[in-house]
Amino acid sequence: TTSEVRNLDARFEYFFPDSTDLLAFSVFRKEIENPIERVALPFTSAGSTVVTWINNPNTAVLTGLELEAAKNLGFLTELLSDFTVGGNHTHIEATITRSPFESTFFGGSERRLFDQPKDITNLYLTYAPRRFGLTTTLSFFSISEVLQSARADTFDRYQDGYSRVDLTVTKEIGKDWRVRLTASNLTDSTRRFIGDPENDPNKQVFRTYKDGRSYTLTMTRDF
Repeated sequence: TTSEVRNLDARFEYFFPDSTDLLAFSVFRKEIENPIERVALPFTSAGSTVVTWINNPNTAVLTGLELEAAKNLGFLTELLSDFTVGGNHTHIEATITRSPFESTFFGGSERRLFDQPKDITNLYLTYAPRRFGLTTTLSFFSISEVLQSARADTFDRYQDGYSRVDLTVTKEIGKDWRVRLTASNLTDSTRRFIGDPENDPNKQVFRTYKDGRSYTLTMTRDF
């Protein structure tokens, strides 16, 4: 079974004169028929759980909005003219009626759509003095909890929300060469798999882990 998607969106954006400043606002609505989702089904004969993918025969509805802005800090003082702050925030409401495979525990109630967070935030601070051919960006990313698998016999399993901080430094060398240093996930926050945060009264934590920090150094040449 294939999924069918109908999408409608509108965006307003304004670029300020003689600058890189930006202000934007977007709204969107999406309908997905027969979305593919990850479910965990009890396998009673073996006393275990089978995790698989199914087409939910119902229609998912997503509505949301996004705010985006960027502002050079030179308006405060000339000393800050090489600094720019910006970011965006997206809020999504994404729901679907549970598939027949999930009716054992919940009946036909609605739940969050698979792999869809409610909130995503990106923020950044960039230092880019053109005279030095240097660009340094410190960025922050945050995401709310995400449904990882719908369950037929207990509360759904979610990945808990988390945040991270990244740093990227790029240096131009001559006209053609660039060297880039990237430090990812500097905060290395603990990730958790939890029970349904809205319905699980025990706030169960099923697993914790860390992604670890990573560092990369690359050199590129433009031809």
